[in-house]
Amino acid sequence: MMLANTPQPRSSEEPTYKRSVFEAILAGMGLDDLCRAEYVCGDDGARVNAVDTAGLLAWHPCCEIMTTGSPDPLVEPWLRFPFTARQLAALMTDGWGSFIQEKYGDWASGPDEEQLLSIGPHGGKAKEALHAAYAAYRHAVEMAPRLDRRLEAVAIEHAQHFGQAREAAMAREALREHRHSDTEHSTRLARVDEAVADLGQAMRESRETADRAYSSWRRAVVQHLLLPIEEVSAECFECSLLWDVEPARRAELLHKSQTLRAHWDSDDSDAHWDLICEQQRVEKELRRWQLMQPKSVTEAVLHDAKLKELTAELTAISDRMHSLEGALQSAPPQIAGSAKTHIDVARLATRDQLMTAFGGFGLKQSWFNDLNSRQWLRAARKVVGQGQRGRHLQPLFCPFETMTGLIKKSRKSRLSTDAAWRILEKNFPEAYAAVSVGDPREPSG
Repeated sequence: MMLANTPQPRSSEEPTYKRSVFEAILAGMGLDDLCRAEYVCGDDGARVNAVDTAGLLAWHPCCEIMTTGSPDPLVEPWLRFPFTARQLAALMTDGWGSFIQEKYGDWASGPDEEQLLSIGPHGGKAKEALHAAYAAYRHAVEMAPRLDRRLEAVAIEHAQHFGQAREAAMAREALREHRHSDTEHSTRLARVDEAVADLGQAMRESRETADRAYSSWRRAVVQHLLLPIEEVSAECFECSLLWDVEPARRAELLHKSQTLRAHWDSDDSDAHWDLICEQQRVEKELRRWQLMQPKSVTEAVLHDAKLKELTAELTAISDRMHSLEGALQSAPPQIAGSAKTHIDVARLATRDQLMTAFGGFGLKQSWFNDLNSRQWLRAARKVVGQGQRGRHLQPLFCPFETMTGLIKKSRKSRLSTDAAWRILEKNFPEAYAAVSVGDPREPSG
């Protein structure tokens, strides 16, 4: 599906595949596969045969990009020829295309090499397209907000409770025994419905919540697959840095953010963390010796030697840290495929520091005692605190994530965007430097 507002990809950047490639993918599904029979391939693209526009399988990838000038799902092929791997991944995200994904393997680890054998030795391009489509999908999922899969589990649980309670109520009312008497059946049915009304309401609400969450997540994934980064809706990004930044600056900011995350997940970052901890240990030992009062000449000589030894050790640690930081700054940027939560503590803040900065704008000290009630604040915590990995530290938070969460997630916030960035820059300069490219304020001067 080549969108009207998406530039034609150049072969050196993004390969395109012809009709024969998609037909080979369908052929690999087998002659008895019902999904294969539903696709009709023409010169312009693949369509689904006899679509029920109100059915669950009527979903079309274009449904997720209904903007001015976007293609009409009623007339646009499900997959326009030629197509890219990203467009194939979008088709396979849901609806009839999801059956193709089920055939060729789980999204997390596919495509399955054994299933690809069904395409045959001449289907090299089809296999290439599937490999690229799975990789593109996984990247889009990383870019999109996380789907809370517990919502679906809760909806299923409520449906089960409702079904069990309704069956029990029908048994109490002997509803089936009176099905031939319209009046009595209606009376007893009304009592059954009344008995399970609360459970029914909970079931419907949980199902609607789960469906809304899934629809939003699917829209985000498909937009990341089909649209240039400048045209993706702001709410479709997991990275909060991109929510308010100008669309034209998203690619630059994302590159910087991913490069920083790659550093957090590197061996150099582990070495930097160990040096910080070693520095803290030596500083503590130095302070202890500085407080000692020698009682003899011999003790004074030993005392002076120990102070010089610790001072030299601190200097050596500082030199290693400067050397490592210089190497990190001069290293070529790399894009990380995934991010782990290994954090540079120099860019973090304590609870007291955050309260000093944001306490007057709605942040409450009591919130830190119940982080489960405010998931955005829990997500901003990068170091749990005392006892973590054997290091005695108080909890440390990302000031930027705390700031954005306070603006967007807290009903008690009195913080404007401009004021938030000004506070971040003033109180947490190192944290601000890492995200400054996303500052929406007009440059001064």
